[in-house]
Amino acid sequence: MNKADISGRWALVTGASRGIGRQVSLGLAQYGCNVVLHSRNTAHGGACR
Repeated sequence: MNKADISGRWALVTGASRGIGRQVSLGLAQYGCNVVLHSRNTAHGGACR
């Protein structure tokens, strides 16, 4: 199965500072996707940079 080419595309991931949201964000970034992270906690969100 071929993977979709998502390089250069944009994704908004909510809950991106922990758990599944963080892993999804990392996976998308590895495939070249521009990821906008959303987190309710600024301390945890800032650590994701």
